[in-house]
Amino acid sequence: MLAEFIQLYPRFALAFSGGIDSTYLLAAALELGAKVQPYFVKSEFQTEKEMKLAHHMATDLGVELKILKLSALADPRLAANSPERCYLCKSMIFTAIRQAAAKDGWTVVVDGSNASDRPSDRPGMKALSEQEILSPLRQAGLTKEQITEKARQLGLANWNLPANSCLAARILTGQEITAEKLRQIEQAEQFLTELGITGARVRLNERKALIQINDRDFPLLLAAKADILEQLSPFCDQIALDLQPRDGG
Repeated sequence: MLAEFIQLYPRFALAFSGGIDSTYLLAAALELGAKVQPYFVKSEFQTEKEMKLAHHMATDLGVELKILKLSALADPRLAANSPERCYLCKSMIFTAIRQAAAKDGWTVVVDGSNASDRPSDRPGMKALSEQEILSPLRQAGLTKEQITEKARQLGLANWNLPANSCLAARILTGQEITAEKLRQIEQAEQFLTELGITGARVRLNERKALIQINDRDFPLLLAAKADILEQLSPFCDQIALDLQPRDGG
């Protein structure tokens, strides 16, 4: 149980994304009397919206969020977008958090991985082991479904937000990641959000875009087809809609 973890580690630093898992962990740990310092890493791979959400959620829980700014694209291995990108990125993130936490006097660092996260699906989890990052939710056996329900019961504002992934995940593996591509994706997804299409993904393959949306948003997207074409056409020669509804990620 989570309470047992807090008894062992009543004081820790938290890799905080502002998503459901890390927010629930922060809220539950504070309720159990733990002292927690959340850290958010902002690189080119995270949107401004994500950073603002993380700040908002931490503030709502009465905790100061520390933001660490890094350049992922300064590492040519990350810019090359190899199959190891996720692992390399997580290594960068947790190295930065561990260094900052140590400087601030925190020896234990945790993250929000849960029991539904399978290492085979998440290559970045290898970095957790290497950096000795603990995962209290995973150790407590809490699944994504259970965490979502507990977050709802606690009244956390983000309990029903769709799953998210970094901007780099929208670019086909093996194709170079550039700041311009990331900016285009962020702006395109923000445009779709402003149309009322929540949780949309715009995936790039060279100058081809694949839009993925939730089932309920198909009518909205089709009604705004002309506006979407106008927004995406400057950087895409072909714009397609995935007829399979999004299931997260």
